[in-house]
Amino acid sequence: MVLILLCFCCLIGLSSCQAFEKIPFITKVSIIESANSGETCSIPFQKGDGFLAGIHVQGNNRTCTTTMNLHEATTLRVIAQGEGASYDITPSLIESYQNDCLEVFFDMRNDKTTRFDEGGDDYQYRIQWFFNSVDGKNIKLEGTDFKQSNPSENQYIIEIKFPWKTLGYLDPNPGQKIGFDLDVVDNDNNTREAQLSWNSTSDLLWRDPSVFGTLILKENLSDPETSVAQGMRVKTPPIIDGIPDPVWSTAPSYPFNHVILGKIDGEKDLSATFRALWSPENLYLLVEITDDIKKYSSFLFDEGRIEDEEGNTVWEMKMEKTTHAGGALKNRRQEDTLTLPAGIYKIHYQSDESHAFGAWDDTPPTALFSGIEIYRLNSQE
Repeated sequence: MVLILLCFCCLIGLSSCQAFEKIPFITKVSIIESANSGETCSIPFQKGDGFLAGIHVQGNNRTCTTTMNLHEATTLRVIAQGEGASYDITPSLIESYQNDCLEVFFDMRNDKTTRFDEGGDDYQYRIQWFFNSVDGKNIKLEGTDFKQSNPSENQYIIEIKFPWKTLGYLDPNPGQKIGFDLDVVDNDNNTREAQLSWNSTSDLLWRDPSVFGTLILKENLSDPETSVAQGMRVKTPPIIDGIPDPVWSTAPSYPFNHVILGKIDGEKDLSATFRALWSPENLYLLVEITDDIKKYSSFLFDEGRIEDEEGNTVWEMKMEKTTHAGGALKNRRQEDTLTLPAGIYKIHYQSDESHAFGAWDDTPPTALFSGIEIYRLNSQE
């Protein structure tokens, strides 16, 4: 084919024929197969000026690969689209416990049954890092107040007020005991990777109050007891602003002792302490958390990347680099400019189980495709 083209060029006298082979070009595989069905999954599509290579998938659960052969170092424009989610823009697509967060558990009667009394005296409050949003099980929010601060890149503080009338089931007096526990969740790579609790050695806090510790309301500090935290009475309550007031120093500090999920690589990876205060009107908690990577979930459901001849990834789709692609908020678009040396590259794209071209389950993006397009940029661009 190259020989025929050269002869044609010579016949018509094109002066650019001599430089033709210096222009980077692509070599595509003849058939791009779906990993699941064996059908060709890259569909025909209109290609703009400078197009080099690309994949457009049709349907869900498609895994597609093509190749790109660059004869010289080339500056490229890579455009990719897919489905993604981030807790700040699509919270309905992500479970809140996948984010960095604090969970507070109450068993107000302190009966420590093995079954969570949903609708009764058991509560689970989950407070998200960064968002300060609250969810959980059987929560009551009337009069509650939650504030947080970030004194450093690897620390955050959550300060909480719970009115006794909202929690119910008791009139606070010195010596009263409440079933109680806390845990913190660590998200370092877009999902829950570890969990650290104060008392429980089990990750069943959300359904089994028998693993809770005990919070005892005190006027004077007494000798410590295993699995018991002392909440100290105050006349002047703390200001709930996420910044510790001096009054907090009157309450003992309790470390979170038990890794109940995953693995924690030392105190800098994840550690926490808490203090408790109380008045006749409210219960107050101060939780100080050290976390080397403070993060909420953000990820792409569809995957795309470019690999060099040795299998190294030289470009990939990342949720944090995307923008809204129009339509549903989960439609994401990434545009990058990069320069690659001469070589043969593999382009991979995989759609997940939902929301791809030809199988949209929500409003589609403005540009109707799922996949990757790669264009050569001119030197002027």
